[in-house]
Amino acid sequence: MRVILDIESINHPLTGIGRYTLTLTRELLKSPRVTEVGLIKLADQMLLTTPVQLEAYIEQIIPTEIRAVKPEDRNNIEYKHVPFWRYIPFWDSIPYRKQIPFREAFIRHYNNFKYWRLERRYRQLELFKFFSDQSTHLLEGWQSKFNQKQYKNIVNNKSLEYIFHGPNFHLALMPNKSVVTIHDLSVLRHPECHPEDRTDFWNKEIYKVAERSTKIITVSEFQKQEIIELLGVDADKIHVVYLGVESKFRPYNPEDSQDVLQKYGLEYKQYSLVVSTIEPRKNFIRLLKAFEQLPKSMRRTYPLAIVGDKGWKSEEIHKVITGLIEKKEAVRLGYVDEADLPYLYASAAVFLYPSIYEGFGLPVLEAMASGTPVLTSNTSSLPEVAGEGCLLVDPYSIEDITTAWKNLLGDLALREELSEAGIRQAKKFSWQRCAQQTIEVYEKAER
Repeated sequence: MRVILDIESINHPLTGIGRYTLTLTRELLKSPRVTEVGLIKLADQMLLTTPVQLEAYIEQIIPTEIRAVKPEDRNNIEYKHVPFWRYIPFWDSIPYRKQIPFREAFIRHYNNFKYWRLERRYRQLELFKFFSDQSTHLLEGWQSKFNQKQYKNIVNNKSLEYIFHGPNFHLALMPNKSVVTIHDLSVLRHPECHPEDRTDFWNKEIYKVAERSTKIITVSEFQKQEIIELLGVDADKIHVVYLGVESKFRPYNPEDSQDVLQKYGLEYKQYSLVVSTIEPRKNFIRLLKAFEQLPKSMRRTYPLAIVGDKGWKSEEIHKVITGLIEKKEAVRLGYVDEADLPYLYASAAVFLYPSIYEGFGLPVLEAMASGTPVLTSNTSSLPEVAGEGCLLVDPYSIEDITTAWKNLLGDLALREELSEAGIRQAKKFSWQRCAQQTIEVYEKAER
């Protein structure tokens, strides 16, 4: 079996979908059931790869080295984030660049261009070369660009058998069989949680993607029903493939975690942890209000540690976080090194994830595997992932979140019970099973 995989989502910082794509790529490269794997990025570059080459590429774009950051600087790490426009050589010379209306207009035009380019790439791919006699030499870096005629000769040749997989919603126009992974439909179900340009694009594109795909992979039974209801797709076309959890997410003792905790100014089992992009869909406002209603002594003993950078419409959220930081009740870690994340999970007293809507909820699974008691939502896919291993709350009720949070922090026996239950639940998920079931979907698409 030949597979072409779009690895556009493998970028630093690595998101949940990026981790899914990266881990799936690693597993496909190891599988004897897949004879050849081609990787496309930006739909205009081709990377011929072996597992060794893939890891070398990953090391370049996702740094894992330990970087010393002073604790006093870490709370302001969000302001150290370099936005894309800072890479424009003449940015500093643009008049009024600091004015909010100008900046917002600039971002909006950039996003419109980004989505226009994304839509255009489905129709005008200029680079595509599958493994052939001319491509047996393994190349370092990116393949040189082929012209449109060469592309058409390969892609329009329906006798060339391959499966094209878009693991991040996107699906290029291909004459051959194709599979797309649709992780969630929050852009349709909760458009208020997304920028207008994103919803405008996906309100049209997601239906086209669903229609032209041979098979659809989604990551929970909940999300399968969403696709059937919102996109009108036949159930037989949709296959549920659960995500997995890496072995590095496991319990660690204080000695194992000491260096990482010292780096971030935290103490073992003495903080509440959140790992999430800071945006409205993750329910941060209610989470922060619930935290403020905890007893002051509890907030000081278990400060809120927030891993993740700012997302869309997060200015008000950051104002609240900054206020908590000033009171020594929270710490903002931003994006952390990949190597540090397992220790941060395992060293937390509790993990909070009261998201409004999820297609799966990978951080919940990672926290359970780490032996940390989890508080999460009783909506969307989260009960499906949590099983009996988490404490479920109504994400729309601040009182419900506060009460459950307070009970967790005040009851060591409950935390230990949830820790054991979470580890048992997490063992039901693996990336190896995810890859094998994905390959089975490829095989069904070939028929």
